[in-house]
Amino acid sequence: MSNSDAPQWKAWDSSRYETIKDEIIELRYYKKREADSVGRRIARGGDPRATGERITMSSVDRRYEELERSELGKKLIAEVIAEEEAIEASNEKLLRGSCSIMEAGDSNKEKSA
Repeated sequence: MSNSDAPQWKAWDSSRYETIKDEIIELRYYKKREADSVGRRIARGGDPRATGERITMSSVDRRYEELERSELGKKLIAEVIAEEEAIEASNEKLLRGSCSIMEAGDSNKEKSA
């Protein structure tokens, strides 16, 4: 007997996404998560973005490769990667800024002590 509440393994479904770019963002999410051992553990424990679904990585890889072979797919993948890198750079800059603020706060405490 199988538990009907248990998530089922499913193939990738492109029709769920409004745009190809949205699909690429999600495909990259699954690929990154699978490449990260912590991400895999989170996914198996009920990743909130996965909404209880388990997508087969072979279907994710197959769809991503299809997109890489098309001109539009290549262009959109490059856009998504550029956006991800810009977000990462921005986050690093913010993190460095907050560390500088914390260090300045610590040095002010030392001066007043």
